[in-house]
Order: sequence, then C-alpha cells, then structure tokens
Amino acid sequence: MSNNTFDQSTSSFRQAQATLAADAAAIETARLNLGWTEIRAPFAGRLGRSLVHEGTLISAAGTQLNTLVQLDPIYVTFNPSETDLSLLAKYHAGTTIPAEVTCPDDGGERYKGKLTFLNNTVDGSTGTIVARATIANPGHSLLPGEFVHVRLLVADRPDTLLVPQVALGSNQFGKYVYVAEHGKAVQRIASIGATYGDLVVINKGVTAHDVVIVGNLQKIAPGVPVQPVAGHSEALNATSPDASG
Repeated sequence: MSNNTFDQSTSSFRQAQATLAADAAAIETARLNLGWTEIRAPFAGRLGRSLVHEGTLISAAGTQLNTLVQLDPIYVTFNPSETDLSLLAKYHAGTTIPAEVTCPDDGGERYKGKLTFLNNTVDGSTGTIVARATIANPGHSLLPGEFVHVRLLVADRPDTLLVPQVALGSNQFGKYVYVAEHGKAVQRIASIGATYGDLVVINKGVTAHDVVIVGNLQKIAPGVPVQPVAGHSEALNATSPDASG
C-alpha cells in the first residue's frame, strides 16, 4: 500500500470517529433535554391539585406547579406541657418512646410510631414545647393538617386509679368528683392525670374504696341523698400507662 493510500484511509477513519463522537453527543443532549421534561420527586407521596394549567406562562425559577406531601411515614406535631418535659427528656435520651395516634373521625383506629423530635426551647407564652412523632401510615388514611390525639408511653403505672371522665366536674378550686358516703353526695377535689380512653387517672382525692357518682350530676350537690346503683357508680381500679400528649 502506498503512503498516499494509507494517509487517505487514516483520514477517513478519523473522520468516521469524529462523526461517531458527534452523534453520541447529540444523543446525550437529546437524553438530557428529554429528562428536563419530567419532574421526579425525591420521595413517594400524594400530589394535590394543579396550580397551573395548559397554556399558563411559567418560569423555571419561581412558578409552583403542585404540592407533594409525604404520607408514609407521616409526621405528627404536638405541644406537650413543660411540666412533662423532664419526664419526656429522661426517657427520650435513653430509649425510644412509643407513640400512638388516634383520629376522632376514624372510628378509633390506632396508628403506631415513635417520638422522634423534641424542640430545644419552651414557648414562654404557652408553657409548651414542640414535639414530633413519626407514625406509620401505610393506608394513607391520615392526611396533613388533620386533628389527631397523641399518646406517648413513657412508663407503666400499676394499680392506677381510674374513673370515667363523665364523673368529673370543674369549679374555681379545680376538678372534682362526687362520691357517695353514708347515703349522701360528698364533693372531693381531685388531682387528675392522663386520660385513657373514656377514663382519667386520679392522682389524689379519691381512693379505690370510694363509690364515685357518674350519673345525673346536674342534679347533684353536696349533701344531697343518693342511692348508689351497683355497676354504674363505682371507682375503677386498673392498670394504665402514664402518657403525655
């Protein structure tokens, strides 16, 4: 092969290589351009209604197209009292605090999770601290902005005294219950704790031997004669978790 023929073949080969590289660059450019036509979410969730419609003038810098919210897990923010802060901080530092969420409009279904955040300051105007629980929500039945009840299990309190919440009354001295003593109603100022379903913890003011009046409270006053009915007006002695939320 002559030198001239070799040079021509080499030139054609390199031209073909350049053409191949240019085609590969064009394919990559097309792939990138196609990728800009899609918006990929960094997490799974649910889209809301579209904020723009076909034909709307938008800018890449500041036009909001939609809102994506994460539903599983979902975060529940609540505000426990600063009086519970030392207890929560004590258990949160050493172990995971289980959380349970119920929705009043959801038939009492319970959602499980755990406490994952306690703020570093207390709101001086409300005396509360911001806390957050991470809750499993596989059915996506809980939605952001929904009102729920939060219960944190921080310790067990065996033999806790519970009474129905309907037995509680309020006056300028605080919470009270009526108990039956010697056939008459007696008012007892009570120190209450956490709620447990339809029951509330009584820390002070009532003993397990007292008969608590739970019916016709609007007709009851101190000293009024009463006739207890078994099974309807008695204090309840049970085991309850000590909870905050």
